Amino acid sequence: MPPRLVPFRPLSRLIALALLAALAASGTPALADGGDWENDLSMWMPMTLEQPIGRFRVSLEAQPRLRSNWTRFDELQIRPALTYELNDHVSVAGGYLWGIELPDPGSGESPSYENRLFQQVVAEHKLWRGNLTHQGRLEQRM
Repeated sequence: MPPRLVPFRPLSRLIALALLAALAASGTPALADGGDWENDLSMWMPMTLEQPIGRFRVSLEAQPRLRSNWTRFDELQIRPALTYELNDHVSVAGGYLWGIELPDPGSGESPSYENRLFQQVVAEHKLWRGNLTHQGRLEQRM
């Protein structure tokens, strides 16, 4: 017996079209200064340690970043935070970010350092068979 084909539901089609549009837009190379197309493959590698303490959670995120087609480490962000769970679906957090960005080799520039305070709200709810998470973050550079 041949496999039974399941037709797309209207909402499934809308989601599929939205994902296709997002993928098409993300594949467009950035237009650099001077009107030339610039292609650069980058990688962000966030790593997080978390320790729950009752309704609180202490976390430390480290995020090294590679650029220039993965050939050059050029940025590091360290982000400690304290999170409080308001209920099973919503949490609020506050924290600090320390970052360093390394200049292009041979440019003669010094590394730039960054300090930020941040606050964030995370809301999560069930969606079909999984969860959908929303995160909003405000950051203040110092």
